[in-house]
Amino acid sequence: MMPRRSLGLLLLAILGGCAQVREPTGGPVDETPPRLVLAEPPTGSTGVRPERILLSFDERIKLDRVRDNLVISPPLAVAPDVRVTGGRTVEVRLNAPLEQGTTYVFNFGNSVLDLTEGNAASDLNYVIATGEHLDSLTIQGTVRVANSGMAAPDVPVMAYPADDTTGFTQGRPRYLTRTGARGEFLFHHLAPGRYQVYALRDKNGNLRYDLPNEEVAFLEGPTEARPLDTLGGRSLDLWLFREHPRQQAILDHSVTENGAWRWVFAKPVNEVSIADLARRGGRTTWRMEVSEGRDTVLAWPSDTTALDAGEYEVSADDVALDTLKYRRDQAMPFLLEISPPRPREGTDHLFSLRTSRPVAVLDQDKALAIGTSGDQPVALRSDPDEVRSFLVEAPAAMERLILFPGAVKDIYGGTHDTLRVSLGRADPAELGLLRVELRTPERAEGLQWLEFLDRQGAVAQRLVVDTIPGTYTWPMTPPGIYELRLFHDTNENGRWDPGRLDDRQQPEVRLRLEGPVNVRPNWEVDVVW
Repeated sequence: MMPRRSLGLLLLAILGGCAQVREPTGGPVDETPPRLVLAEPPTGSTGVRPERILLSFDERIKLDRVRDNLVISPPLAVAPDVRVTGGRTVEVRLNAPLEQGTTYVFNFGNSVLDLTEGNAASDLNYVIATGEHLDSLTIQGTVRVANSGMAAPDVPVMAYPADDTTGFTQGRPRYLTRTGARGEFLFHHLAPGRYQVYALRDKNGNLRYDLPNEEVAFLEGPTEARPLDTLGGRSLDLWLFREHPRQQAILDHSVTENGAWRWVFAKPVNEVSIADLARRGGRTTWRMEVSEGRDTVLAWPSDTTALDAGEYEVSADDVALDTLKYRRDQAMPFLLEISPPRPREGTDHLFSLRTSRPVAVLDQDKALAIGTSGDQPVALRSDPDEVRSFLVEAPAAMERLILFPGAVKDIYGGTHDTLRVSLGRADPAELGLLRVELRTPERAEGLQWLEFLDRQGAVAQRLVVDTIPGTYTWPMTPPGIYELRLFHDTNENGRWDPGRLDDRQQPEVRLRLEGPVNVRPNWEVDVVW
């Protein structure tokens, strides 16, 4: 017979198992966003000056980053208080009176979500007017980054009356909107008139261009607000850029996949140096590779281990510019890449081969030249002019070059697979052909370059673009992964220049083809851009 106490415990366990709450299974996931069912005052109202606005939805809601998402145009002198009341209603309590005779647009962006699944009531707009009618004119356009041509999403775009010459730097915009995912923007409910339009990556949130690290875009002159149905596809292009400071500065820095630290300077440099402020003991040396325009430097460390722990002071021409951290987010390729040889101009026996990382060791015993008269050793020499290349000296009768693993080692100990390439005239079977068709006309002033960038971001080759539309060809292209860039060199100085707001000087435009171009041996690659 089971003891009474054990029987009680058994019954409790059974009952507990029966009463256990489990997550329900099956059933569709709610993907429907909250729907606005009631507004007080109603959206589209005229002649109203409310102290608070109530927006009610068909389900329970929550707010997400409402101060970042809510855009009110024209901006209010004092930000409103926004909260959820009763589970389904957004209350906007205004802390300053609305202007008379003005149309106000409240764009909530993606700040109103349903409580369970977080679906956003996207593009939620609420419009009222304190005057007798709603303004209905529009301005639309696109903001792109001048240095890359890529879309600039989530950037404030501001409109000012044509005669307002100080509002962008000292005041507040009359109208405000934000760019979408593709850089597009639309002002609606504008009053009649002409407006100056600016875009601004605002670093301190005050809607003024007042910091040197803020990026700006502007129209060259005022534009007329028009009814939406009369725009006829008319769209304004704004090119976003950061002005070069009056003094030398580091505008951008990043670590390439092969370990080089890439610095972009505001002005050309003569000498660059780096000091580790945190490290004690040991020493990392750096090889500097300077671009043709001398405004971009690849700094190659002798050892990439433990660099993340350091703080580095970068100086140009004996002036300390900034303290930076070395941060890499991708693994270094295992093999050293070596491009096919190119004859040195004026010689028939000296060839240059470019590498993906700086060369440290050249082993003569692991290199061989092949010709009709037999095999012969070749001389491998460092290139005094280039950090990432070496020279091969081979007799004129030699036709092919073999580099066995270990013939070339980079500064990190990496080497290559067995490499067999032709000498003299390149073998088409070992090279590729790249054909680029440019279809859409872009800004055409000044010199235009079609540029070929390697994995380090350095310009490997460039062609002059005479006309667009047009087709341009590189017939003997070394295999590899490249980027394509179209560069409008307005002042023809060979390097990209930003604009200047004070002088109303627009930036030069460099457009990057989205995605890499893979050139393979004995392949023809056609790119339509």
